[in-house]
Amino acid sequence: LADDLSAANRNMEVWKIKKLIRSLEAAHSNGTSMISLIIPPKDQTPPAAKMLADEFGTVSNIKSQVKCLLVLGAITSVQQTHKGSHSAPFR
Repeated sequence: LADDLSAANRNMEVWKIKKLIRSLEAAHSNGTSMISLIIPPKDQTPPAAKMLADEFGTVSNIKSQVKCLLVLGAITSVQQTHKGSHSAPFR
């Protein structure tokens, strides 16, 4: 019985991961206003926050002012989401 529950739990986790992958594959935007940030459950979030801050600093290299503003807005949005959900996954 314990093996059946373990197999059922594993199947459920695999199904959830496949569902997530399908939803990520279906997601799209106009190119520069969408950021996908995946942090594995056991990883620390401060490195992700540092990476976002570093990316924010490199935006000045973008020549198009419109694209620059779109990227800045997307990074800021992820940073704000990150601040409000330290224990919850990004959505």
